Amino acid sequence: MNWKVTATTIKCDKAGEFVTLLVHPDGKAECVYYREKGKKNGCDGPLCPEVLHYRDELLKEG
Repeated sequence: MNWKVTATTIKCDKAGEFVTLLVHPDGKAECVYYREKGKKNGCDGPLCPEVLHYRDELLKEG
């Protein structure tokens, strides 16, 4: 993969706001809301289905 990081912004119902999702070429994925605020409001953290789905779709595209 010839990209360094990719990001998208989604409306997160659990956080009650827009959050940024990041994916790195090595497969590491994260939510900036979780990184900055932790597991507030029922946040799923690293197991968030939105983060995992976004990562999987990007890695599938290659």
